[in-house]
Amino acid sequence: MSTLRIRGKVDYLPLSLQPEGTDWLDKEIALTSDLHITNVQSIGTSEEALVLGDVVTPGFIFVENLDVTNYVEIGLTGSYTVKLKAREWAIFRLAGAPYALANTADVIIKYTIYDGA
Repeated sequence: MSTLRIRGKVDYLPLSLQPEGTDWLDKEIALTSDLHITNVQSIGTSEEALVLGDVVTPGFIFVENLDVTNYVEIGLTGSYTVKLKAREWAIFRLAGAPYALANTADVIIKYTIYDGA
């Protein structure tokens, strides 16, 4: 099976006297399936399911809000736990089929969902 590798670096550069900080991430996650979908989808101000394609058991999602003004919320139907402001992105594990809801106007999101993580 496939492996999902997530690598990243976060630098904190404060404007005050607080110390600077750097966090590193290097994580490998075994997937139980090779299925995934990458999609660009318009999200309106009414709840919308993300297209899953052949993905049967949504695992991890990488999602980016491509809008330059409005935010979008991602989560389960009726329960949105992730808020992405304009141009923000996130990687997280899904607890079911994902839904999205735009703030005040339609937004475009780009995402990849990996099956069986």
